[in-house]
Amino acid sequence: MEVPEEQRELPDLPSDVVLMIFDHLNFRSRLTASLVCRQWNQLAFTAKFMNRLCLSLDIRNLDGLASAGTVLQSSNRPYKHMRIVFQGCRQQSLYSVVQLLHPMHGLLSLEMVFYFYCFQEKLHIVLQEVLENRPSLTALSFEIRGRLMNWGGLSADLLTKRSSSVVIDVDEEQKIFPSLTSLTIKRNPDMFNPRFFEMQVSPSYLTFHSPPKPEIIPNLRHLTMTCETDEQLQLFSSLSEQLETVSVISFDPHGLQIESFLELSFPQLLDLKICPISLPHFNAMANFVRKLRRIRILQLEEVLIDSEIIDAIFENCLELHQLGLHMDSLDAGCLRNISILKNLERLIMVGRRPVKYGTYEDYFRGGIGQLLNLKSLSFQRFSFPSNAFVSSLARMMCNLEELRLHECRAKNNIIGPIFDHFPGLTRLEFVKVTHGGARPIWPPMLVNVRLINCAWVTSDHLTKLIQRCPNLRHLNIYGCGTSKDMLQKIAEIVPAGCFVERTHNFAPSVARMVS
Repeated sequence: MEVPEEQRELPDLPSDVVLMIFDHLNFRSRLTASLVCRQWNQLAFTAKFMNRLCLSLDIRNLDGLASAGTVLQSSNRPYKHMRIVFQGCRQQSLYSVVQLLHPMHGLLSLEMVFYFYCFQEKLHIVLQEVLENRPSLTALSFEIRGRLMNWGGLSADLLTKRSSSVVIDVDEEQKIFPSLTSLTIKRNPDMFNPRFFEMQVSPSYLTFHSPPKPEIIPNLRHLTMTCETDEQLQLFSSLSEQLETVSVISFDPHGLQIESFLELSFPQLLDLKICPISLPHFNAMANFVRKLRRIRILQLEEVLIDSEIIDAIFENCLELHQLGLHMDSLDAGCLRNISILKNLERLIMVGRRPVKYGTYEDYFRGGIGQLLNLKSLSFQRFSFPSNAFVSSLARMMCNLEELRLHECRAKNNIIGPIFDHFPGLTRLEFVKVTHGGARPIWPPMLVNVRLINCAWVTSDHLTKLIQRCPNLRHLNIYGCGTSKDMLQKIAEIVPAGCFVERTHNFAPSVARMVS
């Protein structure tokens, strides 16, 4: 029997009524409702929800480019955040990618990643097109994962000059972008991909971006960029009084810019990440840290530091919420005064360089007081000769909720004592952790557990984990010492609503258990 047409059609509710109904829906429910009809598609995402809507386009060929154009033509939503990954090998289609952005005048953030060889002149034109007529743009990120070339090719003189590689200029016409507050400029980080092998064997260390003039980005607050050329260093220097976030991706291979960068002062800086520095710059780094009075996130996980730098942090960086330290040159007791950082919530301690392990010292020996706000503790590349370190940790960190051990090993059982001293742990992450002897008594409050490449984790350990942790909501198991059949059985007994990621050495899979 055919259903009458009037019963098949959706009720023609007034827009105001539909909006009142949508006010009770979460973001995901609005996504589902937007597929019902054209009216709901237009009303599902009103102004206050559009800021959360992001469009991601992965364009691999001309067919993908055509599909992306169809998506944008059929959608009337004014997207605020876009990410475009273009892997096409035809430079002729590059301008068509930019044409996708023409109706997007209200963009707030834009991320573009290019996987191809391109002439710098053509890419220069493209970037100018991207920046034009977008006064609301606040964040721009573009990354080149291929090689840039001049129309006439690279000359021998160009290759022999230090840091004088092909560049992209985005400020030829001296336009001003007052809304731009965040800028990310990255060169190709994939130095080992055979497609880009010629970059690895080039006679110079190529840098692909010449930064814009500071005059055209007067309100920039967040900058992520390499510091390999004088132009890049000058941009850091020119904006030093206003920058709140600084991330240095890399210095030049000879370290010629390091000392000059450390002489800069960033009075407004809240977040700082410095790339690996293999040579010690202890005095310059200590003086640099003393000027970071407002810093809240300090990431020095791959930077050689000494006790003078640690003391400078404790004396001047009292607002720290997150701290990452490289412990290779530090001795026992160096963190005895860390309790002065009352607001510290996350501490990351990194041992020696990859493929090596640093022997853990009792860095908190002689410490007085406690880190009451510390919730997360991470160890990377450490070798623990005994479980004595657990006592010092428990004495300082009574409210710890998250523990992460990456690429660590121990000669004695450290798993059992850790869990005995931290019964309130809710998140646990072990990646490539080896030890002699296993006696885990899992904390009952665990909610999120990741066990990656831990051969000592057997099916018996996992069964006890599930039995003792009724609140478990996410379990990630990879490369553990249990069979595929046992992993399947374990996934069947997890608490209702727990999401399980499991993999066998030869057969990765994902299982989701819902209530």
